[in-house]
Amino acid sequence: MNYWIALFTIDTWAAFRSSAVKSARFPEHRLRLAQKIESGDLLLFYVTGFSRFVGFGYVDSPAVVSHSQFGASGPKFPVLIGVRDTVELGPEFGLPIHDLLPDLSLTKDNNYNGWRFLVRGSPTRWSNADGSFVVKKIREEQSSPRMRPLEKYRRPVVKRRNPFS
Repeated sequence: MNYWIALFTIDTWAAFRSSAVKSARFPEHRLRLAQKIESGDLLLFYVTGFSRFVGFGYVDSPAVVSHSQFGASGPKFPVLIGVRDTVELGPEFGLPIHDLLPDLSLTKDNNYNGWRFLVRGSPTRWSNADGSFVVKKIREEQSSPRMRPLEKYRRPVVKRRNPFS
């Protein structure tokens, strides 16, 4: 089993949660990568802008291209992968990635800057260690939900001294 990240906006996450038939959507230019995802692999659901993991689900059908509508994102994201046995959290209960960074292998050696490339494109394969860690944390959150205010993530501003002043 492999772990893959599937990105959502706050709006597409709401549409996914309310949908009777679950499928993750990806841009057409990522079709070749999406075709590497196999039945039984696990998708980690991540809401961009709020930098939170909000669930996961098991892949049950391979990638197909469908130009059916899915809200406003339909034409942009025509690659569909069927998902089953989902665990879904409301965005206000999602796990901020910043809380998980110290325990992820991708941020070993306290290098917390390299994680962003893993949540910029979808799908992106994650290591089994990091994927299983995130699943464990989502299950813990599901059993003891903790509400967190929804605030958009903003990168810290680093003020640099002007060498010419």
